[in-house]
Amino acid sequence: MFLRALNRSFWVLYDNLFKGLLINIILFALMFIPFFILWNKKLYVPTILTVGALWFMLVPAVIYYFSKIVREEERGGMWSSLWEGFKRFWWRGLVIFASVAAVTALAVIAFYFYRANAKNMFALIAGGVTIWIAFTFLLMQIYMMPIMVLDEKARVFTSFKKALIMVLSVPFSSIFITAVIAYFDILFYPIALWIGGPHVGWIIYLTMFPIFLMPFVSLVFIIILQLNSTILIYEKHNVYPDLKAVWEERDLSNLFRPWEVK
Repeated sequence: MFLRALNRSFWVLYDNLFKGLLINIILFALMFIPFFILWNKKLYVPTILTVGALWFMLVPAVIYYFSKIVREEERGGMWSSLWEGFKRFWWRGLVIFASVAAVTALAVIAFYFYRANAKNMFALIAGGVTIWIAFTFLLMQIYMMPIMVLDEKARVFTSFKKALIMVLSVPFSSIFITAVIAYFDILFYPIALWIGGPHVGWIIYLTMFPIFLMPFVSLVFIIILQLNSTILIYEKHNVYPDLKAVWEERDLSNLFRPWEVK
């Protein structure tokens, strides 16, 4: 499932490269401007909350548009689809963001509480359970927004239940996809600096790769990867028709002759 999601996401982005670049540049600008202003003022928590809120408001519209492309249902223009998706889902995205922020705050509080009571066996067990719950909730983020967008009634809280079921049905694939998203979120760059310092070697250049891609394709690739991971599970359970022949039965020759496929 993991490799299929990567493969399909690559071809979806490749077939719609100009649109993906344009959407990525817009997303990057809309989030980078408030990030730059607030971060320079040393308003770190407001920076995180503002950028997070913008992501959860804007991304469902992009998912809505690319879901039409993936399912071969695109009929209108890109701008009209994005605007339609934004009007329908922006507040629902904020609801999901509020839940993520609340769970994150509880996890931080629990971490400090259990660390202060580390000698207590019951606190240690409770801390382990909390870590497991927090990690599972993190994996659920792959599917929550795509499920909300793909749901005919756009039910926010139904997406929580379905996302948990999806994580439990494909746990290893979910972990690998989360690792890829973390990489494209440049999270490996500060981790590499923290572990190895500034002289960590050639690995530091590898971790910097998403930084150079971020204004161009990193953000939109994350979105397409989340969408395809969700749709593949729907296809597995016959909720959607199988689109393997459309997006996956390709080889390197299609990089230079894409017209032979579509």
